[in-house]
Amino acid sequence: MLTQSRATLLLGLSAAVLLAVLIRTRGGPPGRAGQELEWELVPGVTPEAEWARRLEATDRRIAAKEEAVQELLAGRRNLDEVAAFFAQVDGTDPDLLRWLRYHYPGKSDKERRWRQVVGYARAVLQREGDPDKERSVLARLEAERNRLIRSEEGPQPAQQ
Repeated sequence: MLTQSRATLLLGLSAAVLLAVLIRTRGGPPGRAGQELEWELVPGVTPEAEWARRLEATDRRIAAKEEAVQELLAGRRNLDEVAAFFAQVDGTDPDLLRWLRYHYPGKSDKERRWRQVVGYARAVLQREGDPDKERSVLARLEAERNRLIRSEEGPQPAQQ
């Protein structure tokens, strides 16, 4: 009878052997042994070119968002405008929308965007290294976010 630790050891060794065989052959399915797999992320485009394109697009989105946040911090834009800009920059990419919904709580995507913008602003302010400015600006942005959330929820019933 195998003990649990021996069974785990046998399973681990089996997995290691299988991994070693796969790494050694590098070919995957039968008939491809010894050949490098070529994954096409986009038909007709090399993986390196596709990853480079995606990285450039991500860099452009980040730069645009940081510039918009600088406008917000300087008081030239409000939170709602910058959140709408973030949504425009992200476009209709379903992965970015899933990411937003996973990382930021909220009853709506608009509320999640407001939270995302405040998070970006927090990161920019922390990089600047002025704790007093960080506190005052974040207090202003969080108050603005809370006002926007309340306005999105509509009027509250009167309390008795």
